[in-house]
Amino acid sequence: LDGTLALTETSPAGGFTQDVALSNVGTDFDGLVTIRGADIALTDADSLAIGSINASGSLTLSATGNITDTGSVVVGTTTSLASTAGSITLDSVGNEFTGAASTMGARARAGGSARIHVPT
Repeated sequence: LDGTLALTETSPAGGFTQDVALSNVGTDFDGLVTIRGADIALTDADSLAIGSINASGSLTLSATGNITDTGSVVVGTTTSLASTAGSITLDSVGNEFTGAASTMGARARAGGSARIHVPT
């Protein structure tokens, strides 16, 4: 997909209700990805650049290359991050990871206002 991708749902009182699954291994996001929803799963054929993500449920990100953010990543439950040949850096100040987090990558760093660091 060329350019910026934005998939959003208006936030209801109980949180987001629609799952977003774009997890085909051939998917290639060429711009920033911004998504709001319940459980979110994204796979990128090379590097994955996050504009912002707000998942009221779980978040699963996987890429062949680097996974990075420019805006906040907010996750309501569990987070799973995987990069087969790159590093993972999700360190924007507004990031909030709730629940268990797992990573697989050459180097991984996740943080936010609480500054959490997740080892590989």
